[in-house]
Amino acid sequence: MSSALSINTMFTPTPTQADDLPPFQPIRIATRNDPSSVWGFKHWLHEVQLALANLNLLAVISHGIQRPTPQHLHYENWLKWSRFIGHWLVCNVAERNAAVIHSVYPRLQFADEMYHCIGHLQLTEEDTIRRAEFNKLWSMTRHQFHTLHDYISAWGAHAMFCAQFNPNLNWYAVTKMVLGEVKEEIPDLYNFIDYQIRTGDTSCKQFHGHLTGILDALKKRT
Repeated sequence: MSSALSINTMFTPTPTQADDLPPFQPIRIATRNDPSSVWGFKHWLHEVQLALANLNLLAVISHGIQRPTPQHLHYENWLKWSRFIGHWLVCNVAERNAAVIHSVYPRLQFADEMYHCIGHLQLTEEDTIRRAEFNKLWSMTRHQFHTLHDYISAWGAHAMFCAQFNPNLNWYAVTKMVLGEVKEEIPDLYNFIDYQIRTGDTSCKQFHGHLTGILDALKKRT
């Protein structure tokens, strides 16, 4: 009994992208986000996944699922789907990204490798913007603004924006930076907030509350 089970297990076929695909026919893949912007690009990629999943075609762009060999029973059906979706992807992604794909990866022909490369471009572009935004945050200085209130307001708002790129942003360090700028102006509030963050957790929500209190206090001084 155990030997029969081991034999059956041994010959269990490896899943491939060709398994369980619907018969090929040209389709319309509906997406609403604009892939020419960074955030639109990111959401567009998710939209493509959802659209193909609803059509039972997600496997065709799944880089982690093995492609079928030419001997596979449904190889020709898979090949038509893969080429169709791969062509659709490169024709519908932003023009600049399509140009990069054509120039850097001219031999791509299957949908999974096309989607993988497009996703890599999205991560590269997002990483470039992330670095630029954080550099902008930490390069802000007091003398760039008319008042301390304006400076703290702009710095705090940009810190909140940067948090979109980094969910694990160190809110303790962010709060301490703001406190360092207002220590001389509002010492009592400085001491109060400093004690709070040293004796408890800090979060985005708490930072926003501290920032609001600091800005209100600075506004009253003007």
